[in-house]
Amino acid sequence: MRRYLHEWVVFMMESQEIRHVNIKKKKNRSLYFGVAVDTGELLTVDAVPRGLDCRCICPACSTRLEARKGDKKAHHFAHETNNECHYGPELSIYRAFFAFLQKNLKFYLPDAILKFNSYKKPETVRKGYLQDLTNVELISDPGKYPPTLLCSAGSNKFQLVLNIENYYNKSDYSELAAAGKEANIAVIAVDVESVDDITSTDDLSKYILEAGNKTWLYNRVVEEWDKRYREAAVRPTEFESGHLCLAQKYQFKNVYSALMEDCISCQYCYDFRVEAFCLAHSYIDHVDDFKKPLTIRKQEFEKANQIKPIKKISEHQCPQCGAPLRRRNGPNGVFAGCSRYPECKGSRQVEQSTEQVIIYDRKKSQYRKW
Repeated sequence: MRRYLHEWVVFMMESQEIRHVNIKKKKNRSLYFGVAVDTGELLTVDAVPRGLDCRCICPACSTRLEARKGDKKAHHFAHETNNECHYGPELSIYRAFFAFLQKNLKFYLPDAILKFNSYKKPETVRKGYLQDLTNVELISDPGKYPPTLLCSAGSNKFQLVLNIENYYNKSDYSELAAAGKEANIAVIAVDVESVDDITSTDDLSKYILEAGNKTWLYNRVVEEWDKRYREAAVRPTEFESGHLCLAQKYQFKNVYSALMEDCISCQYCYDFRVEAFCLAHSYIDHVDDFKKPLTIRKQEFEKANQIKPIKKISEHQCPQCGAPLRRRNGPNGVFAGCSRYPECKGSRQVEQSTEQVIIYDRKKSQYRKW
């Protein structure tokens, strides 16, 4: 883990909720929200009197705050004492999110995007939309950061993880996604570039009620679509050092085939790390293809890739006498033999699954040295 990471998140399942323990130490930031001593309400610095008359405490450590409203620096809260409080600004933003969500009971869910372990373009499997909420919870243990911010929409729950000033890295996101999956709770990361971006509740609207600034870390919808793609993928038949290419993008020795490096960059490659990775055999390219009958998918696939009928064995000529070849069965499977046999014993090898005649001819083949 990177600098400041001294203890990673400990996840525990308790009534389908995720609890976190202290994980990183960050330097102090400006504090723009305080908790009113009398009411427990979260207040902005501009909403309270100057100095200790603000009667506010820190959302993280409960130390008394002083409202500083000078002319040189932006208005902000400061701790009355010089105690070390690393998470006051961040926790105050969580509290601000919580208060805004409780009041509005709406959150804009981002696009659900399926990413592939290949160069296939990511697919949007569900468009983003404004979701009505039925409940919002903020679970915060004293001295612990980050807290858990949970939103409910009926029986469905999702956790909001605020990535304030790049607090999380890629490895952290993987851990959060795994924990969300284990707890059966969706997880959304909300990117907050700086603590200074949120100094009042008005600044929260773009993060909560609008698209952008957020990404799914774990979403069952994405997982279900990934399963559908995985089930549609097959391992293509091997040929030489590569695989047969149903999309007819490459050719070697007169046989439509491709190297693994070609497969990885193909739009029909689901995941090059697994054995079943080719979607071309199911005629699947986009999410919408799953809704179409197989016959329609096949027609569109052939049109999009300009598929040519594979030449029959009888359409090839004997390499020795030029007579038509014929399909013959031998001890090693199908091969192409001369129609003038036994006068002529010329023959060609045949790829067994598609019965494409194997010919090394620089003029007739797109030759790639394997």
